[in-house]
Amino acid sequence: YLFYGPPGTGKTSLAFALAGELQLSLCSLSLTNNNLDDQSISDLLQRTPAKSLILIEDVDAFFVAREKQDTRINVSFSGLLNAIDGVAAQEGRIVVLTTNRREVLDAALIRPGRIDMVLEIGLAAAPQIRALFLRFHPTEIAMADTLATALGDKKLSPASVQQVLLANPDPREAFAALTSSSS
Repeated sequence: YLFYGPPGTGKTSLAFALAGELQLSLCSLSLTNNNLDDQSISDLLQRTPAKSLILIEDVDAFFVAREKQDTRINVSFSGLLNAIDGVAAQEGRIVVLTTNRREVLDAALIRPGRIDMVLEIGLAAAPQIRALFLRFHPTEIAMADTLATALGDKKLSPASVQQVLLANPDPREAFAALTSSSS
């Protein structure tokens, strides 16, 4: 799977939720591990438990057009492809890649057969922000409706909405902060 979209939209959270919902072990793989090379990444992924979700975050930060973007990584582009293909072929394992910039990913990385599903996770629109507001302030339905109207076509990252709601426990203050942050 490939989850893409702006920062703070919930790509990683979705991977965590998916693992939980499917009762899979969650294995996070950081390509910046100095001990990781082409052979060890392949071995490591082959040894992941059955029924697991393997999360590789921000893959765009590591390879653009097959070129390494981070000098800390010892894994080659072809090593990553081979490792993903090896683990993807194993029953009960799901590989999830996340990226903020799908357009810079090499076509070989996200081709059909290697990536079976591509999901864009975008910014939250007014109805979604209203729902988030109500999670924090369930009795403030009228204020949530007014917030959605005030936001209009504005969109915000769910992470930024959550940050505002956590920082402003009073619903009126949260309302004011959300409508001013959307300007």
